[in-house]
Amino acid sequence: MMDRLLQFFQPGPPCSNTSGVYVPLYVYPSGAGTREYETVVGAKLAHPGVPVVVAINPSSGAGNTMDANYERASDMLRGAGITVLGYVYTSWCRRSIGEVASEIRRYASWYRADGIMIDEFSTDIRMAGYYRKLRQYARSLGMTFVMGNPGTDIPPQYVGTADNFIIYENAGLPESKLLGGWHASHGKENWSCCSYGVDALDEKAIRGASKHVGLMYVTDDGLPNPYDSLSSHLEKMMTVLDPAKRDG
Repeated sequence: MMDRLLQFFQPGPPCSNTSGVYVPLYVYPSGAGTREYETVVGAKLAHPGVPVVVAINPSSGAGNTMDANYERASDMLRGAGITVLGYVYTSWCRRSIGEVASEIRRYASWYRADGIMIDEFSTDIRMAGYYRKLRQYARSLGMTFVMGNPGTDIPPQYVGTADNFIIYENAGLPESKLLGGWHASHGKENWSCCSYGVDALDEKAIRGASKHVGLMYVTDDGLPNPYDSLSSHLEKMMTVLDPAKRDG
């Protein structure tokens, strides 16, 4: 099914100032999992004006061997105009830069990833240089987007060590005051938020958050792993954020 769909997907338009959706899609792209990737692609094709960024995670990172299922999934996502990021973690800077860089290189080579999502992102101001080096290395490979996930707020001096930061990752929706404040002195494209354990989507809250963040994810899935299935709210989120639907 995935191979047949690839024949018809064309790249979507470039990202705009419209807030979009970030999807940590930590589902294996085979069998039932394939349908979740196809659902994301279908949502993007139905809402081409909404930016979509997907993080893939083959083996708590790139793994040691290339996986053909992930290669096909990455190509399918990218063919629909979706930005694909490879998941890496830094263990709050306890992993060496060389070790993390090796994973970044594998994502670029094996899956043609557009960028990386750095998890376990330290907020220690002394570690800013560590992340700048990783961002520079990703850029040297042709990657265009580096997302950092501290899951909480960052020191203002950290702006620029990544292209985008997940400054909220928690149960429920964030309060607007958490997303505003000093962050407003920088473009909203710098910020993201992830909410899990959300049973019903609050459209007003989504519109409010979209004034402050460039990307967001809201899922009804919960702990211990809120990213092992695709959010049932995806289509509704895309509709709320779609400028064509809003303006229409």
